[in-house]
Amino acid sequence: MSIDLATTPAANAETAAANAETAAAARAARNRRNAQKSTGPKTAAGKQRSRQNALTHGLSGVLLHRSEDQFAANQLHKELRRDYQPEGALEEHALERLTFHSIRLRSLEAQISTLEHLLIHDYTTEAEQAGDPLPEGLEMASTLALIRHDHPERFAAVDRLARYHRDHERDYRRTVELFVKLRKERRLAERDFRQAEREELKKQEDRHFANSAREQLKQVPALQNLSPTGLMEWQKYEQERLAKQNEATEPKPNQQQPETEA
Repeated sequence: MSIDLATTPAANAETAAANAETAAAARAARNRRNAQKSTGPKTAAGKQRSRQNALTHGLSGVLLHRSEDQFAANQLHKELRRDYQPEGALEEHALERLTFHSIRLRSLEAQISTLEHLLIHDYTTEAEQAGDPLPEGLEMASTLALIRHDHPERFAAVDRLARYHRDHERDYRRTVELFVKLRKERRLAERDFRQAEREELKKQEDRHFANSAREQLKQVPALQNLSPTGLMEWQKYEQERLAKQNEATEPKPNQQQPETEA
């Protein structure tokens, strides 16, 4: 049997292209059939209601939708700005995220507590109506454990809120770490800048003293015969003398300046 090497690759390419077109057509037909079975809202009222699904509790978005949460966020942000005084866009953004997660955590904790009290109230009422009341003085945690054991499905909303609480608490801690890191880096940069300024000022003073010492050496021939050690001692003495002279001439804070005659 002979194989035509010149025509075989072209035939394979045509076959692959035909198979791809057939698969695409079958996939499109399958998608159209599935679309006819959609269980989405059909009426105008149902479609309007479905648009608000993301705002049922407003806990998974990136905005605060409730007016009371927004008011609390504004107050907290003002207090944090007053206490920490952020500088730069990164610190400002970190402070905003810190405020956002703080308010979300407060709202979640309040909602979880409310749901747990409602669960306890309903469970206690049902037990009394069934003639098997709960023991008096039973702690809240124990009652919740009984409810979770007998009716775990009732904790669906609480567990969902607890999951959101864990997410916001994780993001809150990360934001705190970022904010602390940014402030630390800024303080280190400011410290390095001040240290560089002091070193530059010291270099200028040393250069000024060296220039003045060279001028004095030229004017006093006796100093030119000193040994290197003696010359270093003289320079040290001269530097201390100039420092004391400058300190004596500087006016003290409580010393009044003499009035100049007009």
